[in-house]
Amino acid sequence: MILARVPLARFTNAPRAWLSIALWSAFAIVSALAARQPGGGSGADRILLGAFGNVVAPLLAFAAVGSALGGEGLKEAIRPVVALGASPSRVALATVLTAMGVSAAVTGLVGGAAVAIAGSPHLGADLVASLWIGALGGACYAAWFSLGATFGRGGGGRATFLVLDFLLGSSAGDTSSTIALFTPRGNLHNLLGGVAPDDVPQQVSSVALALLGGACLLLAARRANAASAKR
Repeated sequence: MILARVPLARFTNAPRAWLSIALWSAFAIVSALAARQPGGGSGADRILLGAFGNVVAPLLAFAAVGSALGGEGLKEAIRPVVALGASPSRVALATVLTAMGVSAAVTGLVGGAAVAIAGSPHLGADLVASLWIGALGGACYAAWFSLGATFGRGGGGRATFLVLDFLLGSSAGDTSSTIALFTPRGNLHNLLGGVAPDDVPQQVSSVALALLGGACLLLAARRANAASAKR
């Protein structure tokens, strides 16, 4: 897709853009090695609910979005292409979708690698689960952070959304657990075997991640389009 060339170029032409992704991937691998159980026991649950679900997945997506946007806000990132006559909403959609695709691929692969290294008696099933759950979570997180990048100067709202996800998504299991159902963290933890927000089944959380990601994608494009129309 032509409109995706600019965000893709930001990945491929700037090796520094991958530095954060490489660092968090390395952290996941080291954590997986530490989670290995003597005698071939399962360390998969520990790594998925621990370092991967709590830290690595959101920060991989955060880094992917930052790279796709060139460290700017969404409306600033799409400005060079919009200046050539392209529709702001279409450019924004292509940019966010590119970030979602990269985030899904990286997060899914890192999650699968962590499970393979940590070990599990049901390695095949756990590996498949970690791949698709990591990819779905990574895509949702990328859309979430892209929406955040439409707020504040230079997309500073992206960091605010990171904090909100941690504060609200970590509320699963207490009186405010319903709020966690509307965050990537709350649903991702449910799929990884953690506490379910509002005691919903895992199938609901998988649908919630898909719907939340789609909603954030559309809202981000709409806000970027409105910002461009005001100029």
